[in-house]
Amino acid sequence: MNTAATSLLARAACRHGTRAPRTGQSGFGQGRLADPDRLERVTHLELYQRYVYAGAISRNPDAQAELFTPDGVYEAPLVPDGHVLPRRLEGREAIRAGIPAYHAYPAFQRPVVVDRTRFTLHETTDPDVFVVETDAVLAGEGVETIFSLVQIFHLRDGLIRLLRDYFAVTD
Repeated sequence: MNTAATSLLARAACRHGTRAPRTGQSGFGQGRLADPDRLERVTHLELYQRYVYAGAISRNPDAQAELFTPDGVYEAPLVPDGHVLPRRLEGREAIRAGIPAYHAYPAFQRPVVVDRTRFTLHETTDPDVFVVETDAVLAGEGVETIFSLVQIFHLRDGLIRLLRDYFAVTD
């Protein structure tokens, strides 16, 4: 990701009450979580930024899956039964195999307008749970669309053990 986009995301984090990444760290890079055998504790903001970069920005299912525990679960509870998008993916390998359906879905094909996207990260009393509200701005042909979602992250050992991703499915 370019420096300008990283800087904008760091400023957005500050505007929304979350702590910006320390100097020298990429706002949405894979960083320390890229090697699951070498885990170090990261902040909730850092993990969220890595998840967004792996998914919405770079659309890299391998990088996205590596942010989950081996038995991690991705859930999209508002996806209707029988929809082309998987509602639940259990295990890192199922996540790796199933996430490309999201990357290929027409509503998610448009690039994220990073400097106009806003999020609020909510800490909870459980140090392994945090919630993020996002209003992602997606670029279109002369039109920008806001895609709103709420994500609940449950962690174990610095990785995602359960992600509940709430968004409206559009056809």
